[in-house]
Amino acid sequence: MTNSKDTLQIQWLMLLKIPHYPHLITTKELKDSLNAEGYDIDISSIEGNLNDLSLVFPLSNEKIEQKIAWFWAKEAEFTIPSMTTATALGFQIAKSHLTTLLPENNLNELQPYFKQAEITLQSSSLSLKSWSKKVSIINQGLNLVKPLINSEIKNTIYQALLEEKQLKVSYKKRDETTSKEYLVHPLGLIHREGVIYLVCTFWNYEKPMQLAFHRFDSVKLINEPANSPKFFNFNDYIQKEKKFSYPSSQEPIELKLLFNTKAAEHLYETKLTENQTLTIQENGQILLEASILQTKELEWWLRGFGALVKIIEPSELRDHFKKQARALNNLYCE
Repeated sequence: MTNSKDTLQIQWLMLLKIPHYPHLITTKELKDSLNAEGYDIDISSIEGNLNDLSLVFPLSNEKIEQKIAWFWAKEAEFTIPSMTTATALGFQIAKSHLTTLLPENNLNELQPYFKQAEITLQSSSLSLKSWSKKVSIINQGLNLVKPLINSEIKNTIYQALLEEKQLKVSYKKRDETTSKEYLVHPLGLIHREGVIYLVCTFWNYEKPMQLAFHRFDSVKLINEPANSPKFFNFNDYIQKEKKFSYPSSQEPIELKLLFNTKAAEHLYETKLTENQTLTIQENGQILLEASILQTKELEWWLRGFGALVKIIEPSELRDHFKKQARALNNLYCE
């Protein structure tokens, strides 16, 4: 005979295993899950416990193909276990960053937690309640207006990536006036300065491509498994190969820069690379030396200093900036 302690443990586990709407779990699935954890309980006992629990907690059920499936009601605000103020604060801050990172269905699953976080913080101390209004993350550079993205297209791409399925897409490249159709194998997503990019391959090719979400005209999920290039690693693609920094080559250059004293001050606290060295010159200027990949991002960074930095080496990069300086001079001297 099951004692009250066992009953309490079983009911507690049931509450943890029951998902929020629209996800459901059948009594058979609950029985299998509890049995797997060592609890010897039959279907009728589970049904009895669920009926008892539904009198106290916002649990609902519906019949699907002759089976009873249970779920936390859509409007349920109760979460197990109760949320601490620190956890609530974490959920509140996470909400602002997860909105564009998760598929809509997955984000909907978190809504009860976001709602519970609001309730918990409302009853907390004033300092925690206002914390999210006192902290922020600022991206470097100007905050450009984000391009509009069709929500249906976005959700379909997220679904394809999540399920590792192929996509048939109509896509218009930046320098083209008409769209073309491609068979796409999703590999990953990147959010960069307000723009979302899909990293993918086309047809049977193995070279990863980058497609901006706002340039898709249409997408269709294909019920075929997506292929991934041999030895492809998404983290290496971003971190080691620096593909979103747009490298000129995969070999590092030996960079030497001569900075105006004030312009170089921040480099003592926020380094360009871990291997950089800074040497004060006789005239007070700062010589920076570092081994780094030559990328478009590096060029954009150098261009931002204008006349406050002089490229010493490599000569190819120095000559490139000389040409740009002459072109800029000609532009303003017209």
